[in-house]
Amino acid sequence: ETRKSSNDMSPYFNSTVQGLFVKAEDELANQKDETGKLSLARIMTIETLITYSSHDKQETLMDILYQYLQQIEYLHSNSQNLQNSGCKEEKIRQLQDFYYTLIRSIFKKYQKPIKKDLAKKFWILTEQIFILRKTVFEEANLALGALANNMKMDFTEIFPLYYKYLEFSILKFDEQILSKSGLATLLTIIRVLESKFTELNLSESILKALIQVCSSNSVLRQNKTLAISSIGEIAINMGTSFIPYLEDIMKLLFSAIQLAISGLDGDEDDILFIKNLRYEIIQTFTCIEFALEDKINLFVPYVPDLFKFFKTIVNDQKFMNEEILYSMMNFVCDMINNFGVNLLKVFRRISCILNGFIIGI
Repeated sequence: ETRKSSNDMSPYFNSTVQGLFVKAEDELANQKDETGKLSLARIMTIETLITYSSHDKQETLMDILYQYLQQIEYLHSNSQNLQNSGCKEEKIRQLQDFYYTLIRSIFKKYQKPIKKDLAKKFWILTEQIFILRKTVFEEANLALGALANNMKMDFTEIFPLYYKYLEFSILKFDEQILSKSGLATLLTIIRVLESKFTELNLSESILKALIQVCSSNSVLRQNKTLAISSIGEIAINMGTSFIPYLEDIMKLLFSAIQLAISGLDGDEDDILFIKNLRYEIIQTFTCIEFALEDKINLFVPYVPDLFKFFKTIVNDQKFMNEEILYSMMNFVCDMINNFGVNLLKVFRRISCILNGFIIGI
């Protein structure tokens, strides 16, 4: 019903949320197996109310946020006592996940920037759970990304607090969903902070983690695509400070190219993956090219092999789409603009690629 009209739902918002709200201690008093399902149903309902309610409910959103932060605090401070009284640790973790799912929705819906003191309180509670569980969980990562989107540049102060746990989750290769949430959140944060990101002095640590992701055989291929995209975003924000990492990253990208031109088995999932991978590789090369600025000549040694990659894929209709074509065209235009007459040495390769563009289009 809430999906039909946010205005119709608005008068009932407060009373409905309060009717659905259940304290953690009351929730855990019910030890039946259905508890988790009921918890999820309630949280999803409140989420829907938040998503489709009018924006005049901003003050109520803060009330809900504080209530659920208290829930998280209760679960942390009473975790051992709850387990001693017979509550399963799995139930406690399940509720924590549900609460973070809801909090993520609040961060996305709330229109004003979350205040730094509240963001730090959120960090303190989350840190305690991280320590308690000796791990992180994907819903906390996704909530963190929503918080970054809300706070914008103010998040610069919060990110260093979280980073070691975000890095831990990214490198948790035996939990691929967790690793994926960490990579997706990192990419969100890099894009939010933009040039401010480089002021945090975390670029080297992050790049090393991303190289590990791309180099590991135990990482899902979709996660590697996310890592490549993050490398490009970091490069363009670092500018010429990226130069010390150029050689290692280019080796990594050309290694990814070998996978991008292999085609794998050619089933539907493979086709989608190869398309995404090719697009992200080209986008990352473009970001690196921009980052080098007046040091663009450092890019010259890689140009012939890069154009070989373009020539290989330009007529490959099975794995081609408009995004890949346009990204290659943009890259070539940027190269012409940056190199000028110096690009005449590789003009034949460019002409072949341009012919392929015309045929592809």
